Amino acid sequence: MSSASPLRTAVCAASVVLLLAAPISAGEPTQRSLVTEGGLGAGAALLSIVYGPVKIAYAVVGLGLSGLGWMWTWGDSDVSGEIYRAALAGDWVVTPDHLLGKQDIEFSGK
Repeated sequence: MSSASPLRTAVCAASVVLLLAAPISAGEPTQRSLVTEGGLGAGAALLSIVYGPVKIAYAVVGLGLSGLGWMWTWGDSDVSGEIYRAALAGDWVVTPDHLLGKQDIEFSGK
């Protein structure tokens, strides 16, 4: 008997969450069921577990590049400020509104 791989387990869990989230129709009711809310919350949490570390890595690299840009331009804060604002701004977690399409995910700042 073989055990399931971690990737297979994650894919199965994500599939269950997406099935619980139920398809969203154009005429969305004003109140969703508890199962749908739970599915959306669980889906957002699972996606945030993957999205969060990627965003953190992006921010850390952006902060490093911002410091290098500041040194390269002999202390020009305008240059380094643009770099770190782009790296630090944006969404840090996935929310149910992102999954419903009510809000776009902004990975980097504007």
